[in-house]
Amino acid sequence: MSAIAVGRLLGLSVFAIHKDAGLSERISLAGAALICYAVSARLFHPNPERIPERERGWARDVNSFVATIFLVTVGWVVLPDPVVAVGWAAAGLVLLEAGFAGKLGSLRLQGNLVATLAFFRLFFANFTDLGHTGWLSHRLLTVLPIIVSEYFIWSRYRAAEIGSRERSAARLYLYAPAILAVVLSRFEFGRALTVTGWAGITLALYWTGIRGKMPDLRWQSYAVALLAFWRCWNTNFYIPESLAGLNGRVLTGSLVVASFYAAQMLSPRADSGPADGAGNIFRLLDRHGRVIFSLLASALLAVMLYYEVSGGILTIAWTAQALAMLASGFPLRDRPLRLTGLLLFLVCILKIFLWDLRHLETLQRIVSFIVLGLILVGVSWMYTRFRGRIQRYL
Repeated sequence: MSAIAVGRLLGLSVFAIHKDAGLSERISLAGAALICYAVSARLFHPNPERIPERERGWARDVNSFVATIFLVTVGWVVLPDPVVAVGWAAAGLVLLEAGFAGKLGSLRLQGNLVATLAFFRLFFANFTDLGHTGWLSHRLLTVLPIIVSEYFIWSRYRAAEIGSRERSAARLYLYAPAILAVVLSRFEFGRALTVTGWAGITLALYWTGIRGKMPDLRWQSYAVALLAFWRCWNTNFYIPESLAGLNGRVLTGSLVVASFYAAQMLSPRADSGPADGAGNIFRLLDRHGRVIFSLLASALLAVMLYYEVSGGILTIAWTAQALAMLASGFPLRDRPLRLTGLLLFLVCILKIFLWDLRHLETLQRIVSFIVLGLILVGVSWMYTRFRGRIQRYL
């Protein structure tokens, strides 16, 4: 009898459902979900009727799975489009909590499947929603709760006693909210300010990964940093006329560069870098986190100067940047920053001989040679004069 009823509901009220379904279909789905959950709950604990364990287990799990299908469907029909994903996420949380409390993998599996549906639903219905409630967009009001719920689910899995395979799969709950935050920033901040949101996400992920000793968050920060670097160069610098002009692109570029340098300062030294829970390639990334962020920040600053400074003064601007990096590297005892400054000096030397001698006017060539020469002589004298002190920094 149950199978006949479930088959009819699946065929007529689930697979053929539409948003304009009548009240009778909604009542049928909601009532069927409650009945199936009630049957599953009745079979949850051992009972005096002494139903065999095998029968009790599959009957309980089948009823709960069918009830979840009915619940998800009626939620899609009843709730407004922007709220469907939030409703599914809430249902997934309840199922997961029940699975943790009853130590039932089938309920946790259902919760994970419903949470996955909520995640993908956002990309089809929420990120493109242009509605607002007060000063807040519907995107922000619906995506943020799901981001918080996914981090909460990860924390529950972290403290739960489960198998290693399920625990490994639960690490996806650390990656899904980061993906949602990156996409949300793209829609909320707009074309010009997207990079500032991504830079902030990079810094937050890296700081949390360092403090909490969570390698997954640190690896995510490297990926988001590369994404911010690429977008800043490809969009904010390359198409400046459509992005708030000079002030806008200098401001956004400077904020991204500052966030990368801040992440560099947060990163442990190379000889004490985090290496917990990492494979070879990720262990290598962690051990050279300072170098990665130093190169990204310095390269992006040099690119910004390339777009903002005319050709005749570019060599001088890059030389000044290299000098500032070198001068900052000593009091900060930051070897990657000093080496990056020396590398930029080398780029300036090559640029003078390979480009400036052929393309710049006589006066600009003379000024470039004099300024770079004086700075290089000063750097050489400093390294020679204070060799003993420099060895301590190195």
